[in-house]
Amino acid sequence: MNYEITDLEFSEYYDEKSFGILQKLYWKQNQLRMLYYALNNLPVIFIKGELLINNPLHKDIEFIPFCFNINKEIKNIEKKEIDINNKKLAYIQSNTGNALLFYNEWGINLNIIDKKEIRTVYMGMQKNNSYDCKSIIQLPQIYICPINNCNENEILTLHYKIIDAHKKYEKIMQEKKE
Repeated sequence: MNYEITDLEFSEYYDEKSFGILQKLYWKQNQLRMLYYALNNLPVIFIKGELLINNPLHKDIEFIPFCFNINKEIKNIEKKEIDINNKKLAYIQSNTGNALLFYNEWGINLNIIDKKEIRTVYMGMQKNNSYDCKSIIQLPQIYICPINNCNENEILTLHYKIIDAHKKYEKIMQEKKE
């Protein structure tokens, strides 16, 4: 299947409780919408994705279209995982204790690939998810949060606070729509 991007759009996203950027990628007759946003006063980037399909797509989806490169000046980076409700929280941590915490509501697999001068982190799902032929696929809720020198209990506490804050935000936004 050809995934050549034919167009790319960016726009601002904001309301009284959040702000961010909406990115739209177009290929063939399909569209991927990725909303990168943060809640006011919470140092977390949430990612919400929606795939609009007009052409056939593989039934099994085992990836999130998200990866990033790490500067080679960061010499040591380690991937760590915490099991939570049969899913995983994953984070990458440098030797200084600085880290990025990743959460995917469907479970997460992080892979770090070293190639020459580029170190890339890929975010995948813990399991494959099958879809019937739908025109709109809601991708799982994801967040990325910077952390520093945290132990496992502190990370779990932070995770539950983030999830709770986001649920409250979604409830407020849903009530405003009604």
